[in-house]
Amino acid sequence: MIDIRTIVPAQEPHAEITAVVMRLLEQGAGTPATEPEIAEYAGRWADVKQARMLIAEEDGSPVGWLGVVPWPGEYASLHWLRGAPAGWPSVVPSSDAEEVGRTLLTAAADIVPDEVAALIMSIDRDIEISEEHLSLLQSRYAAIGWQYSEAVHFVHPTERATAPNVPEGLDIRPLREADPVRLTSCIRDIFSGEYDAIFCGGLPEEQEAFLRGLPESETMEEAASVVLLTGGELVGFSSVHGVRENENLLVNWIGIRPAWRRRGYASFPLRHILSVAAEEGYATASLSSEVRNQASLALYEDQGWEIEGGEKQFAKYLRRVGSG
Repeated sequence: MIDIRTIVPAQEPHAEITAVVMRLLEQGAGTPATEPEIAEYAGRWADVKQARMLIAEEDGSPVGWLGVVPWPGEYASLHWLRGAPAGWPSVVPSSDAEEVGRTLLTAAADIVPDEVAALIMSIDRDIEISEEHLSLLQSRYAAIGWQYSEAVHFVHPTERATAPNVPEGLDIRPLREADPVRLTSCIRDIFSGEYDAIFCGGLPEEQEAFLRGLPESETMEEAASVVLLTGGELVGFSSVHGVRENENLLVNWIGIRPAWRRRGYASFPLRHILSVAAEEGYATASLSSEVRNQASLALYEDQGWEIEGGEKQFAKYLRRVGSG
């Protein structure tokens, strides 16, 4: 029987967190570290008020660990202990890594705030993992309904950004005012391509609810989050969120419907986002694209966005009560 205990680092004594992590590391759940090093690690987690630590226990003893951090933009990032196998919850070697990890991942979906619509486990491109380990991760995540993709991250400074001219025939409206059904249909059309791994093969129920809930986000940067219409038809959109801690405006979703591409419409929301970011005092704007989507990569680079890393991602989209 695996039990899950939730620790809120911002509210717990550092000594308790240090003791739990130390015990896990001593049992091989990660790279051994000294008590001062672990105490410093616990302190960094305590500085993130919304962070949670999930501890898997068997017969009262800790056997697994998963860090959960909700962020603006309706997603929560998941973390493993240093030195543990990348991309999966940290588990002591004497326990069933797949079962304990699966239990921790299920618990993460239950404890995140209601506004979190997606869980993301990321592996930075700088972290080397074997094809065998990646295949194992893909199999484990697929078995519990998670989806795999590879992302390239772009960043653009906002200095000297100016408001762009609206292309002729294009009408710009706030995303919050978009009809949820029409917006969902538009987004499904936009992300129906071969390289849009999250949406390939149609949308299961939880993704449908996630899309309909986009305009309801409390962290949205409203001036930069818009829908594009022409002749009354919704042809594109952007969903953008501000991260004041690092002065960055994060582009979560952006796109133009396939039938309306190659008309210059795609560059407008990108320039509009930079203009809003500059006006609101953000130093940079950032976005990500699936690594195989060469058309999007070329567009971003053509518009002056620079590649700043990337990662392998496993994502789980959550259904939220009242969002669908």
